[in-house]
Amino acid sequence: MGELDGVSLQEMKDIGERNPGALGDALRLMSIPNLQTVGGESGGMSRLPVGVRTLLQEKAFRTDTTVTNGQLRTFTDVPRLEDFKALNGLLGEGNQGLRLGADIDRGLLKQAAEIGGNMSPRGADTNYGNYHHTIDASDLRETVDAMFHNGAGDHQAVADFLTGDNMDVTVTAGSHYNADDHIWEVMTTKWEPDELGAKSVMNWFGDSAGAPGHEGVAAGRSMEAVSDFIVRHEHELTKLDLGDDQYTTFGQRNPELAQTIARSAAPFIGNYFGLPDDMLVNHTVGPLGKESDFSSLLCVLGTDGTAGEMMVRSSSAWENHIAHEFGDDPRQSGLGVAAGQMHRAVEAGIADLDTTLTDNHQWNENVDFNARGAKIDGVLALLQGSGVPGLSDAATIAGPAIKGMELGDPPGDPGEIKPWSSQIENYTDTHQQLTTGVPRSYLMMEPFLVDHPKLVDRNWNGDGKGPIDFFDSNGELDWNTVVENRSRFTAFYDQNLGVLDDNFNENTTSLVGGSQIDLSKEPEPNDARRPPS
Repeated sequence: MGELDGVSLQEMKDIGERNPGALGDALRLMSIPNLQTVGGESGGMSRLPVGVRTLLQEKAFRTDTTVTNGQLRTFTDVPRLEDFKALNGLLGEGNQGLRLGADIDRGLLKQAAEIGGNMSPRGADTNYGNYHHTIDASDLRETVDAMFHNGAGDHQAVADFLTGDNMDVTVTAGSHYNADDHIWEVMTTKWEPDELGAKSVMNWFGDSAGAPGHEGVAAGRSMEAVSDFIVRHEHELTKLDLGDDQYTTFGQRNPELAQTIARSAAPFIGNYFGLPDDMLVNHTVGPLGKESDFSSLLCVLGTDGTAGEMMVRSSSAWENHIAHEFGDDPRQSGLGVAAGQMHRAVEAGIADLDTTLTDNHQWNENVDFNARGAKIDGVLALLQGSGVPGLSDAATIAGPAIKGMELGDPPGDPGEIKPWSSQIENYTDTHQQLTTGVPRSYLMMEPFLVDHPKLVDRNWNGDGKGPIDFFDSNGELDWNTVVENRSRFTAFYDQNLGVLDDNFNENTTSLVGGSQIDLSKEPEPNDARRPPS
Protein backbone atom coordinates (compact mmCIF):
# COMPACT_ATOMS: atom_id res chain seq x y z
CA MET A 1 0.00 0.00 0.00
CA GLY A 2 2.86 2.31 -0.87
CA GLU A 3 0.46 4.72 -2.57
CA LEU A 4 -0.82 5.68 0.90
CA ASP A 5 2.61 6.47 2.35
CA GLY A 6 2.01 10.20 2.11
CA VAL A 7 -1.58 10.04 3.31
CA SER A 8 -2.38 10.95 6.92
CA LEU A 9 -4.67 8.89 9.15
CA GLN A 10 -7.22 11.69 9.09
CA GLU A 11 -7.25 11.56 5.28
CA MET A 12 -7.58 7.77 5.42
CA LYS A 13 -10.53 8.27 7.75
CA ASP A 14 -12.21 10.45 5.11
CA ILE A 15 -11.52 7.81 2.44
CA GLY A 16 -12.95 5.12 4.68
CA GLU A 17 -16.16 7.05 5.22
CA ARG A 18 -16.88 6.88 1.48
CA ASN A 19 -16.64 3.06 1.51
CA PRO A 20 -17.03 1.87 5.13
CA GLY A 21 -14.93 -1.15 6.02
CA ALA A 22 -13.01 -1.48 2.75
CA LEU A 23 -9.87 0.42 3.75
CA GLY A 24 -9.80 -1.17 7.20
CA ASP A 25 -9.99 -4.63 5.65
CA ALA A 26 -7.19 -3.77 3.23
CA LEU A 27 -4.94 -2.54 6.05
CA ARG A 28 -5.55 -5.66 8.12
CA LEU A 29 -5.05 -8.07 5.22
CA MET A 30 -1.81 -6.45 4.12
CA SER A 31 -0.40 -6.78 7.65
CA ILE A 32 -0.90 -10.57 7.92
CA PRO A 33 2.60 -12.13 7.60
CA ASN A 34 1.23 -15.52 6.55
CA LEU A 35 -0.70 -14.01 3.65
CA GLN A 36 1.01 -13.99 0.26
CA THR A 37 0.08 -12.23 -2.95
CA VAL A 38 -0.07 -14.00 -6.31
CA GLY A 39 3.42 -12.64 -6.92
CA GLY A 40 4.74 -14.32 -3.77
CA GLU A 41 5.01 -11.18 -1.61
CA SER A 42 4.20 -11.64 2.08
CA GLY A 43 2.15 -9.29 4.21
CA GLY A 44 3.30 -7.77 7.48
CA MET A 45 4.05 -4.54 9.30
CA SER A 46 6.38 -3.35 6.53
CA ARG A 47 3.47 -3.39 4.04
CA LEU A 48 1.46 -0.84 5.99
CA PRO A 49 1.49 2.87 5.05
CA VAL A 50 4.20 4.82 6.84
CA GLY A 51 1.64 6.79 8.87
CA VAL A 52 0.08 3.60 10.24
CA ARG A 53 3.40 1.86 10.81
CA THR A 54 4.90 4.71 12.82
CA LEU A 55 1.68 5.01 14.83
CA LEU A 56 2.05 1.39 15.93
CA GLN A 57 5.82 1.25 16.41
CA GLU A 58 6.87 4.57 17.92
CA LYS A 59 6.34 5.51 21.55
CA ALA A 60 2.71 6.54 21.84
CA PHE A 61 2.92 8.80 24.89
CA ARG A 62 5.26 11.26 26.49
CA THR A 63 5.48 12.95 29.85
CA ASP A 64 6.16 16.67 30.15
CA THR A 65 6.70 18.78 33.25
CA THR A 66 6.11 22.51 33.40
CA VAL A 67 5.54 25.26 35.96
CA THR A 68 2.23 27.11 35.82
CA ASN A 69 1.17 29.72 38.36
CA GLY A 70 4.15 28.79 40.50
CA GLN A 71 3.15 25.12 40.65
CA LEU A 72 4.93 22.14 39.12
CA ARG A 73 2.58 20.22 36.82
CA THR A 74 3.18 16.94 35.00
CA PHE A 75 1.32 16.19 31.78
CA THR A 76 0.82 12.80 30.14
CA ASP A 77 0.37 13.39 26.44
CA VAL A 78 -0.65 11.12 23.56
CA PRO A 79 0.29 13.33 20.59
CA ARG A 80 -1.39 11.10 18.00
CA LEU A 81 -4.56 10.33 19.91
CA GLU A 82 -6.74 11.44 16.98
CA ASP A 83 -4.85 9.06 14.69
CA PHE A 84 -5.51 6.15 17.05
CA LYS A 85 -9.20 7.07 17.03
CA ALA A 86 -9.18 7.18 13.23
CA LEU A 87 -7.51 3.76 12.99
CA ASN A 88 -9.97 2.33 15.51
CA GLY A 89 -12.80 3.53 13.31
CA LEU A 90 -11.34 2.11 10.09
CA LEU A 91 -10.72 -1.32 11.61
CA GLY A 92 -13.94 -1.41 13.60
CA GLU A 93 -16.04 -0.97 10.45
CA GLY A 94 -14.28 -3.82 8.66
CA ASN A 95 -14.76 -7.58 8.50
CA GLN A 96 -13.85 -8.87 11.95
CA GLY A 97 -13.28 -12.34 10.54
CA LEU A 98 -10.03 -11.07 9.02
CA ARG A 99 -8.34 -10.85 12.42
CA LEU A 100 -6.00 -13.73 11.63
CA GLY A 101 -2.59 -12.93 13.06
CA ALA A 102 -2.32 -9.40 11.69
CA ASP A 103 0.61 -7.21 12.68
CA ILE A 104 -1.76 -4.26 12.85
CA ASP A 105 -3.57 -6.03 15.71
CA ARG A 106 -0.28 -6.85 17.44
CA GLY A 107 0.65 -3.17 17.27
CA LEU A 108 -2.71 -2.01 18.61
CA LEU A 109 -2.47 -4.31 21.62
CA LYS A 110 1.06 -3.17 22.39
CA GLN A 111 0.20 0.53 22.18
CA ALA A 112 -3.02 0.12 24.18
CA ALA A 113 -1.09 -1.54 27.02
CA GLU A 114 1.60 1.15 27.04
CA ILE A 115 -0.84 4.07 26.98
CA GLY A 116 -3.11 2.37 29.53
CA GLY A 117 -0.19 1.82 31.87
CA ASN A 118 0.28 5.58 32.03
CA MET A 119 -3.34 6.40 32.81
CA SER A 120 -4.49 7.26 36.30
CA PRO A 121 -7.70 5.82 37.79
CA ARG A 122 -10.88 7.49 36.65
CA GLY A 123 -11.54 10.65 38.64
CA ALA A 124 -7.90 11.16 39.63
CA ASP A 125 -6.45 14.66 39.45
CA THR A 126 -4.31 14.00 36.37
CA ASN A 127 -3.25 16.33 33.57
CA TYR A 128 -3.55 14.81 30.09
CA GLY A 129 -2.20 16.65 27.08
CA ASN A 130 0.45 19.35 27.38
CA TYR A 131 0.86 23.01 28.25
CA HIS A 132 -0.89 24.10 25.03
CA HIS A 133 -3.79 21.64 24.85
CA THR A 134 -5.62 19.24 27.10
CA ILE A 135 -6.91 15.72 26.47
CA ASP A 136 -10.22 14.72 27.98
CA ALA A 137 -9.59 11.77 30.31
CA SER A 138 -12.78 9.99 29.24
CA ASP A 139 -11.85 10.37 25.57
CA LEU A 140 -8.43 8.86 26.25
CA ARG A 141 -9.82 5.91 28.20
CA GLU A 142 -12.48 5.19 25.56
CA THR A 143 -9.82 5.18 22.84
CA VAL A 144 -7.58 2.74 24.72
CA ASP A 145 -10.59 0.53 25.43
CA ALA A 146 -11.45 0.47 21.71
CA MET A 147 -7.83 -0.35 20.79
CA PHE A 148 -7.94 -3.40 23.04
CA HIS A 149 -11.30 -4.43 21.59
CA ASN A 150 -10.02 -4.15 18.03
CA GLY A 151 -6.88 -6.19 18.68
CA ALA A 152 -8.27 -8.74 21.14
CA GLY A 153 -10.43 -10.46 18.56
CA ASP A 154 -7.25 -11.54 16.76
CA HIS A 155 -6.41 -14.50 18.98
CA GLN A 156 -3.12 -15.29 17.27
CA ALA A 157 -2.06 -11.68 17.85
CA VAL A 158 -3.12 -11.90 21.50
CA ALA A 159 -1.07 -15.06 22.00
CA ASP A 160 1.98 -13.29 20.56
CA PHE A 161 1.27 -10.15 22.63
CA LEU A 162 1.30 -12.28 25.80
CA THR A 163 4.25 -14.54 24.92
CA GLY A 164 6.40 -12.02 23.04
CA ASP A 165 6.60 -14.18 19.91
CA ASN A 166 6.60 -12.26 16.61
CA MET A 167 6.28 -8.94 18.46
CA ASP A 168 9.55 -7.20 17.55
CA VAL A 169 7.79 -5.90 14.42
CA THR A 170 5.78 -3.62 16.73
CA VAL A 171 8.81 -1.68 18.01
CA THR A 172 11.31 0.58 16.31
CA ALA A 173 14.43 -0.83 14.66
CA GLY A 174 16.99 -2.11 17.17
CA SER A 175 14.46 -2.39 20.02
CA HIS A 176 12.95 -5.53 21.51
CA TYR A 177 9.46 -6.19 22.83
CA ASN A 178 9.12 -7.32 26.47
CA ALA A 179 5.99 -9.38 27.10
CA ASP A 180 6.19 -9.16 30.91
CA ASP A 181 6.11 -5.36 30.83
CA HIS A 182 2.94 -5.38 28.75
CA ILE A 183 1.12 -8.05 30.76
CA TRP A 184 1.97 -6.01 33.84
CA GLU A 185 0.34 -2.90 32.35
CA VAL A 186 -2.81 -4.81 31.43
CA MET A 187 -3.15 -6.40 34.86
CA THR A 188 -2.24 -3.47 37.10
CA THR A 189 -3.88 -0.51 35.36
CA LYS A 190 -7.11 0.27 37.20
CA TRP A 191 -9.94 -0.66 34.82
CA GLU A 192 -13.51 0.41 35.51
CA PRO A 193 -16.41 -2.09 35.31
CA ASP A 194 -17.64 -0.55 32.03
CA GLU A 195 -14.20 -0.80 30.41
CA LEU A 196 -14.19 -4.22 28.78
CA GLY A 197 -11.20 -3.95 26.44
CA ALA A 198 -8.53 -5.38 28.75
CA LYS A 199 -10.89 -8.17 29.80
CA SER A 200 -11.51 -9.04 26.14
CA VAL A 201 -7.79 -9.81 25.83
CA MET A 202 -8.18 -12.67 28.33
CA ASN A 203 -11.82 -13.74 28.29
CA TRP A 204 -11.60 -16.26 25.44
CA PHE A 205 -8.88 -18.70 26.59
CA GLY A 206 -11.29 -21.04 28.34
CA ASP A 207 -13.91 -21.04 25.59
CA SER A 208 -11.25 -21.87 23.00
CA ALA A 209 -9.28 -24.35 25.13
CA GLY A 210 -10.63 -27.36 23.27
CA ALA A 211 -10.83 -25.77 19.83
CA PRO A 212 -9.00 -27.59 17.04
CA GLY A 213 -6.04 -26.19 15.15
CA HIS A 214 -4.50 -22.77 15.67
CA GLU A 215 -7.33 -21.52 17.89
CA GLY A 216 -6.77 -24.12 20.61
CA VAL A 217 -3.00 -23.65 20.40
CA ALA A 218 -3.38 -19.87 20.71
CA ALA A 219 -5.62 -20.32 23.77
CA GLY A 220 -3.09 -22.63 25.40
CA ARG A 221 -0.13 -20.34 24.66
CA SER A 222 -2.06 -17.36 26.04
CA MET A 223 -3.20 -19.04 29.26
CA GLU A 224 0.25 -20.49 29.87
CA ALA A 225 1.84 -17.05 29.49
CA VAL A 226 -0.61 -15.40 31.90
CA SER A 227 -0.35 -18.21 34.48
CA ASP A 228 3.43 -18.17 34.33
CA PHE A 229 3.46 -14.38 34.75
CA ILE A 230 1.19 -14.52 37.79
CA VAL A 231 3.25 -17.25 39.44
CA ARG A 232 6.52 -15.36 38.91
CA HIS A 233 5.06 -12.06 40.11
CA GLU A 234 2.93 -13.27 43.03
CA HIS A 235 4.61 -10.92 45.52
CA GLU A 236 4.26 -7.82 43.35
CA LEU A 237 0.64 -8.58 42.39
CA THR A 238 -0.38 -8.99 46.03
CA LYS A 239 1.37 -5.78 47.09
CA LEU A 240 0.49 -3.13 44.52
CA ASP A 241 1.59 0.33 45.59
CA LEU A 242 -1.26 2.74 46.35
CA GLY A 243 1.03 5.59 47.30
CA ASP A 244 1.45 7.00 50.80
CA ASP A 245 3.20 3.74 51.75
CA GLN A 246 -0.01 1.69 51.42
CA TYR A 247 -0.78 -1.39 49.35
CA THR A 248 -3.59 -3.22 47.60
CA THR A 249 -3.81 -6.45 45.59
CA PHE A 250 -4.54 -7.34 41.98
CA GLY A 251 -7.99 -8.71 42.77
CA GLN A 252 -8.94 -5.70 44.86
CA ARG A 253 -7.83 -3.30 42.12
CA ASN A 254 -9.29 -5.22 39.16
CA PRO A 255 -11.93 -7.69 40.42
CA GLU A 256 -13.57 -8.17 37.00
CA LEU A 257 -10.24 -8.95 35.34
CA ALA A 258 -9.37 -11.42 38.12
CA GLN A 259 -12.71 -13.15 37.51
CA THR A 260 -12.06 -13.20 33.77
CA ILE A 261 -8.71 -14.95 34.25
CA ALA A 262 -10.15 -17.39 36.81
CA ARG A 263 -12.91 -18.38 34.42
CA SER A 264 -10.44 -18.78 31.56
CA ALA A 265 -8.12 -20.93 33.70
CA ALA A 266 -10.73 -23.60 34.55
CA PRO A 267 -10.17 -25.96 31.57
CA PHE A 268 -6.39 -25.82 31.99
CA ILE A 269 -6.07 -26.88 35.64
CA GLY A 270 -5.57 -30.52 34.67
CA ASN A 271 -2.63 -29.45 32.50
CA TYR A 272 -0.99 -27.70 35.44
CA PHE A 273 -0.74 -31.02 37.30
CA GLY A 274 0.43 -33.13 34.36
CA LEU A 275 -2.67 -35.30 33.99
CA PRO A 276 -2.71 -37.87 31.15
CA ASP A 277 -3.35 -36.33 27.77
CA ASP A 278 -6.63 -38.18 27.25
CA MET A 279 -8.07 -36.44 30.33
CA LEU A 280 -7.23 -32.92 29.16
CA VAL A 281 -9.25 -30.30 27.31
CA ASN A 282 -6.22 -28.52 25.87
CA HIS A 283 -3.04 -30.19 24.67
CA THR A 284 -0.70 -27.20 24.47
CA VAL A 285 -0.20 -26.14 28.10
CA GLY A 286 2.42 -28.04 30.07
CA PRO A 287 2.54 -28.69 33.83
CA LEU A 288 3.59 -26.01 36.29
CA GLY A 289 7.09 -26.24 37.68
CA LYS A 290 6.03 -27.26 41.18
CA GLU A 291 2.99 -27.78 43.36
CA SER A 292 3.35 -24.40 45.06
CA ASP A 293 3.07 -22.61 41.71
CA PHE A 294 -0.64 -23.39 41.62
CA SER A 295 -0.92 -22.09 45.18
CA SER A 296 0.57 -18.81 43.95
CA LEU A 297 -1.90 -18.65 41.07
CA LEU A 298 -4.84 -19.22 43.41
CA CYS A 299 -3.49 -16.74 45.95
CA VAL A 300 -3.26 -13.91 43.41
CA LEU A 301 -6.63 -14.52 41.77
CA GLY A 302 -8.24 -15.20 45.14
CA THR A 303 -7.62 -11.63 46.24
CA ASP A 304 -11.02 -11.09 44.62
CA GLY A 305 -13.63 -13.16 46.43
CA THR A 306 -15.57 -14.24 43.36
CA ALA A 307 -12.45 -15.17 41.39
CA GLY A 308 -11.14 -17.17 44.34
CA GLU A 309 -14.41 -19.07 44.66
CA MET A 310 -14.27 -19.84 40.93
CA MET A 311 -10.72 -21.21 41.25
CA VAL A 312 -11.61 -23.37 44.25
CA ARG A 313 -14.69 -24.79 42.54
CA SER A 314 -12.84 -25.42 39.26
CA SER A 315 -10.03 -27.20 41.11
CA SER A 316 -12.55 -29.26 43.05
CA ALA A 317 -14.26 -30.22 39.81
CA TRP A 318 -10.92 -31.43 38.44
CA GLU A 319 -10.30 -33.46 41.61
CA ASN A 320 -13.70 -35.05 41.13
CA HIS A 321 -12.94 -35.77 37.48
CA ILE A 322 -9.73 -37.50 38.58
CA ALA A 323 -11.66 -39.61 41.10
CA HIS A 324 -14.20 -40.54 38.44
CA GLU A 325 -11.50 -41.55 35.96
CA PHE A 326 -9.74 -43.62 38.60
CA GLY A 327 -12.97 -45.42 39.40
CA ASP A 328 -13.35 -46.14 35.69
CA ASP A 329 -9.84 -47.64 35.52
CA PRO A 330 -8.28 -48.43 38.94
CA ARG A 331 -4.99 -49.32 37.25
CA GLN A 332 -4.27 -45.58 37.00
CA SER A 333 -2.88 -45.44 40.53
CA GLY A 334 -0.81 -42.36 39.68
CA LEU A 335 -3.99 -40.31 39.53
CA GLY A 336 -4.05 -40.39 43.33
CA VAL A 337 -0.72 -38.57 43.31
CA ALA A 338 -2.11 -35.84 41.04
CA ALA A 339 -5.24 -35.49 43.17
CA GLY A 340 -3.13 -35.16 46.32
CA GLN A 341 -0.92 -32.51 44.73
CA MET A 342 -3.95 -30.57 43.57
CA HIS A 343 -5.66 -30.77 46.95
CA ARG A 344 -2.56 -29.65 48.84
CA ALA A 345 -1.93 -26.82 46.37
CA VAL A 346 -5.45 -25.45 46.83
CA GLU A 347 -5.25 -25.59 50.63
CA ALA A 348 -1.80 -23.96 50.60
CA GLY A 349 -3.05 -21.25 48.24
CA ILE A 350 -5.91 -20.44 50.59
CA ALA A 351 -3.48 -20.25 53.52
CA ASP A 352 -1.11 -18.01 51.51
CA LEU A 353 -4.01 -15.73 50.63
CA ASP A 354 -5.02 -15.37 54.27
CA THR A 355 -1.44 -14.44 55.19
CA THR A 356 -1.19 -11.95 52.31
CA LEU A 357 -4.42 -10.14 53.16
CA THR A 358 -3.48 -10.09 56.84
CA ASP A 359 -0.04 -8.63 56.16
CA ASN A 360 -1.40 -5.91 53.86
CA HIS A 361 -4.22 -5.02 56.23
CA GLN A 362 -1.95 -4.75 59.27
CA TRP A 363 0.66 -2.73 57.36
CA ASN A 364 -1.93 -0.29 56.00
CA GLU A 365 -3.50 0.06 59.45
CA ASN A 366 -0.11 0.78 61.01
CA VAL A 367 0.72 3.39 58.37
CA ASP A 368 -2.67 5.07 58.88
CA PHE A 369 -2.34 4.92 62.69
CA ASN A 370 1.13 6.48 62.63
CA ALA A 371 0.07 9.17 60.15
CA ARG A 372 -2.92 10.17 62.29
CA GLY A 373 -0.70 10.14 65.37
CA ALA A 374 1.80 12.49 63.74
CA LYS A 375 -1.01 14.83 62.68
CA ILE A 376 -2.42 14.99 66.22
CA ASP A 377 1.07 15.57 67.65
CA GLY A 378 1.45 18.50 65.26
CA VAL A 379 -1.84 20.07 66.35
CA LEU A 380 -0.99 19.66 70.04
CA ALA A 381 2.43 21.20 69.49
CA LEU A 382 0.81 24.24 67.88
CA LEU A 383 -1.61 24.56 70.80
CA GLN A 384 1.19 24.25 73.33
CA GLY A 385 3.06 27.10 71.69
CA SER A 386 0.03 29.27 71.00
CA GLY A 387 0.60 31.74 73.85
CA VAL A 388 -3.11 31.77 74.68
CA PRO A 389 -3.40 31.90 78.49
CA GLY A 390 -4.42 28.52 79.90
CA LEU A 391 -4.64 26.80 76.51
CA SER A 392 -0.95 25.90 76.26
CA ASP A 393 -0.91 24.33 79.70
CA ALA A 394 -4.18 22.48 79.05
CA ALA A 395 -2.85 21.06 75.80
CA THR A 396 0.31 19.85 77.52
CA ILE A 397 -1.58 18.18 80.36
CA ALA A 398 -4.43 16.71 78.28
CA GLY A 399 -2.36 15.86 75.20
CA PRO A 400 -1.91 12.12 75.83
CA ALA A 401 -5.59 11.65 76.66
CA ILE A 402 -6.70 13.61 73.60
CA LYS A 403 -4.39 11.58 71.38
CA GLY A 404 -5.67 8.32 72.85
CA MET A 405 -9.31 9.25 72.27
CA GLU A 406 -8.69 10.36 68.69
CA LEU A 407 -6.52 7.42 67.68
CA GLY A 408 -8.19 4.57 69.52
CA ASP A 409 -6.32 1.33 70.20
CA PRO A 410 -3.22 0.51 68.15
CA PRO A 411 -3.81 -1.90 65.24
CA GLY A 412 -3.06 -5.57 65.64
CA ASP A 413 -5.82 -6.57 68.08
CA PRO A 414 -5.79 -10.40 68.00
CA GLY A 415 -9.51 -10.43 68.73
CA GLU A 416 -10.37 -8.38 65.65
CA ILE A 417 -12.45 -10.23 63.06
CA LYS A 418 -10.69 -9.80 59.74
CA PRO A 419 -12.91 -8.43 56.94
CA TRP A 420 -11.98 -11.32 54.65
CA SER A 421 -12.27 -14.12 57.23
CA SER A 422 -15.60 -15.34 55.84
CA GLN A 423 -14.11 -15.30 52.34
CA ILE A 424 -11.25 -17.58 53.44
CA GLU A 425 -13.61 -19.84 55.37
CA ASN A 426 -15.90 -20.14 52.35
CA TYR A 427 -12.98 -21.15 50.13
CA THR A 428 -11.93 -23.87 52.56
CA ASP A 429 -15.46 -25.14 53.17
CA THR A 430 -16.24 -25.28 49.45
CA HIS A 431 -13.07 -27.20 48.71
CA GLN A 432 -13.61 -29.70 51.52
CA GLN A 433 -17.29 -30.16 50.68
CA LEU A 434 -16.63 -30.89 47.03
CA THR A 435 -13.56 -33.11 47.26
CA THR A 436 -13.72 -35.23 50.38
CA GLY A 437 -15.97 -37.77 52.04
CA VAL A 438 -19.23 -38.87 50.46
CA PRO A 439 -19.01 -36.76 47.24
CA ARG A 440 -15.69 -38.28 46.24
CA SER A 441 -16.78 -41.81 47.16
CA TYR A 442 -19.93 -41.33 45.10
CA LEU A 443 -17.94 -40.13 42.08
CA MET A 444 -15.41 -42.94 42.31
CA MET A 445 -18.02 -45.66 42.66
CA GLU A 446 -20.27 -44.39 39.84
CA PRO A 447 -18.00 -45.44 36.92
CA PHE A 448 -16.73 -48.51 38.79
CA LEU A 449 -20.25 -49.92 38.83
CA VAL A 450 -20.39 -49.88 35.02
CA ASP A 451 -17.74 -52.60 34.88
CA HIS A 452 -18.92 -54.33 38.06
CA PRO A 453 -22.73 -54.51 37.79
CA LYS A 454 -22.88 -57.27 40.40
CA LEU A 455 -22.25 -54.60 43.05
CA VAL A 456 -25.70 -53.13 42.36
CA ASP A 457 -27.30 -54.71 45.42
CA ARG A 458 -30.93 -53.68 45.80
CA ASN A 459 -31.12 -55.08 49.32
CA TRP A 460 -27.72 -54.37 50.81
CA ASN A 461 -27.51 -55.13 54.54
CA GLY A 462 -23.78 -55.38 55.10
CA ASP A 463 -23.99 -53.33 58.29
CA GLY A 464 -26.86 -55.38 59.75
CA LYS A 465 -29.23 -52.41 59.94
CA GLY A 466 -31.76 -53.71 57.45
CA PRO A 467 -32.00 -53.79 53.63
CA ILE A 468 -31.35 -50.56 51.72
CA ASP A 469 -31.31 -49.73 48.00
CA PHE A 470 -28.83 -46.97 46.99
CA PHE A 471 -29.77 -47.17 43.30
CA ASP A 472 -32.37 -45.68 41.00
CA SER A 473 -34.43 -47.55 38.41
CA ASN A 474 -31.51 -47.44 35.95
CA GLY A 475 -29.12 -49.07 38.36
CA GLU A 476 -27.21 -45.83 38.97
CA LEU A 477 -26.40 -44.40 42.38
CA ASP A 478 -29.14 -42.12 43.65
CA TRP A 479 -27.54 -39.02 45.16
CA ASN A 480 -30.43 -38.15 47.47
CA THR A 481 -30.52 -41.66 48.94
CA VAL A 482 -26.76 -41.56 49.41
CA VAL A 483 -26.90 -38.21 51.25
CA GLU A 484 -29.81 -39.24 53.46
CA ASN A 485 -27.93 -42.41 54.47
CA ARG A 486 -24.34 -41.20 54.32
CA SER A 487 -23.01 -43.40 57.13
CA ARG A 488 -24.55 -46.53 55.61
CA PHE A 489 -23.29 -45.58 52.13
CA THR A 490 -19.80 -45.14 53.57
CA ALA A 491 -19.99 -48.67 54.98
CA PHE A 492 -21.24 -49.98 51.60
CA TYR A 493 -18.41 -48.15 49.83
CA ASP A 494 -15.74 -49.39 52.23
CA GLN A 495 -16.95 -52.96 51.89
CA ASN A 496 -16.73 -52.90 48.10
CA LEU A 497 -14.10 -50.31 47.20
CA GLY A 498 -12.06 -49.92 50.38
CA VAL A 499 -8.84 -51.29 48.89
CA LEU A 500 -9.38 -49.22 45.74
CA ASP A 501 -9.80 -46.09 47.84
CA ASP A 502 -6.60 -46.77 49.75
CA ASN A 503 -4.76 -47.08 46.45
CA PHE A 504 -6.17 -43.76 45.21
CA ASN A 505 -5.25 -42.00 48.43
CA GLU A 506 -1.56 -42.73 47.99
CA ASN A 507 0.37 -39.47 48.53
CA THR A 508 -2.71 -37.48 49.51
CA THR A 509 -1.97 -37.24 53.22
CA SER A 510 -0.81 -34.21 55.21
CA LEU A 511 -3.66 -32.09 53.92
CA VAL A 512 -4.51 -28.80 55.59
CA GLY A 513 -7.79 -29.23 57.46
CA GLY A 514 -10.83 -27.08 56.78
CA SER A 515 -13.32 -25.39 59.09
CA GLN A 516 -16.52 -27.02 60.31
CA ILE A 517 -18.81 -27.99 57.44
CA ASP A 518 -22.58 -28.29 57.63
CA LEU A 519 -22.95 -31.68 55.97
CA SER A 520 -26.71 -31.31 55.77
CA LYS A 521 -26.11 -28.75 53.00
CA GLU A 522 -23.61 -30.84 51.10
CA PRO A 523 -23.89 -30.01 47.37
CA GLU A 524 -24.47 -32.68 44.77
CA PRO A 525 -21.20 -33.51 43.00
CA ASN A 526 -20.71 -32.05 39.56
CA ASP A 527 -20.84 -34.20 36.46
CA ALA A 528 -17.30 -35.55 36.67
CA ARG A 529 -17.49 -37.69 33.55
CA ARG A 530 -16.06 -34.83 31.49
CA PRO A 531 -13.17 -32.46 32.21
CA PRO A 532 -14.28 -29.14 33.75
CA SER A 533 -14.64 -26.22 31.37
